[in-house]
Amino acid sequence: MKIQSIRFLIFLAVFMIGLSTARPQSGGFLPIPNQVVAWGQDWDGETNTPTTVSNVLQIAPGFKHALAILSDGTVTGWGQNINGALDFPNGLSNVVQVAAGEGFSLALLSNGTMTIWGGYAIPSALVVTNLPNVSDVVAIAAGELYAIALRSDGTVIEWGAVWTNAAYHNAVAPPGLSNVVSISAGDYHTAARLADGTIRMWGDNTYGECDIPIPTSEIKTISCGAEYTVVLRTNGTVIAWGYSYGGLIAVPAGLSNVVEICAGGNQTLARTADGRVVAWGYDYFGSCDVPVPLYPAITIKSSGNAFSMAVVRPTTLSMKIVSGKPTLTITAISGIYEVERATALSEPFVAVGQVEVVNNAPATFQDLPIQMQTANFYRARYLGPQ
Repeated sequence: MKIQSIRFLIFLAVFMIGLSTARPQSGGFLPIPNQVVAWGQDWDGETNTPTTVSNVLQIAPGFKHALAILSDGTVTGWGQNINGALDFPNGLSNVVQVAAGEGFSLALLSNGTMTIWGGYAIPSALVVTNLPNVSDVVAIAAGELYAIALRSDGTVIEWGAVWTNAAYHNAVAPPGLSNVVSISAGDYHTAARLADGTIRMWGDNTYGECDIPIPTSEIKTISCGAEYTVVLRTNGTVIAWGYSYGGLIAVPAGLSNVVEICAGGNQTLARTADGRVVAWGYDYFGSCDVPVPLYPAITIKSSGNAFSMAVVRPTTLSMKIVSGKPTLTITAISGIYEVERATALSEPFVAVGQVEVVNNAPATFQDLPIQMQTANFYRARYLGPQ
């Protein structure tokens, strides 16, 4: 098992050298769009995120391809175009959620309808592209060769193929299931959380992946992976069970303050409250090697194969001089940042104060008057959430 984590990232600010006047110096700042970072197996471009992908609202890795919703409601993707998984329908727009499986893609539109493309034809009677005719969907999820949709009335509909008892079978939700508020799809098993806090699980249970070992009242979020299950508990800790291949269920000791989890094929991801990403599992082709450095993550996703993704929001600093006082503008995700200063990059940085970024809006920090004939370097260190 390999564990990789990121505690924080040091951001280097703009700097000034030999300013001899107190006249305001224009700094300004640029809007920083959300960006996608991917790592792990890249045989078919799975982690080769296009440089044009920004302003991302949601991501969905499949088996060998990935999808992203952009801020204008359109969808883009990259990786291997197996069975047309990246052949987007003409005019696809107003998308609010995407999901991806092995060789197929699924999108939920703002009007509650779904559209699907790609998909294997074997077994033909169970093909996942046989899309149900419903128009009241509020959430979707995709397994290996099946999909599930949560409807506005709290019921679910499931279709496609699941592998159980050494054969493919029709994917069907339990009869009478209702009052569902959230869903998760693994390779061959599914979980649904009900309004009363209970959890229902069904599908393949070869390794006990559907056997919940703790009271459901302790569960905040559940994520189904490749024959194993991960749970975020209400106290911010994580527990996993099922197939232990490569340490997938070996949660790192001391992991706490977790706000998001994601089970995958060869790796498990967790995001902590301070934006740190922690990965563990088989580490096939570096799927657990979280990039260094990594900006604080907004959301994470683990593929059904061997690559991982995160949506991050970079931080920038800009500066202007007002009455001899450096005034920094920090554009970053919400949280507490410590501002540090040095007179040379080779010298130690000294903390000069803290600033709070609220609602992702730019925040300012004003330092004490400085010697204008010396060089001054600034950086901001992310300490954690507000």
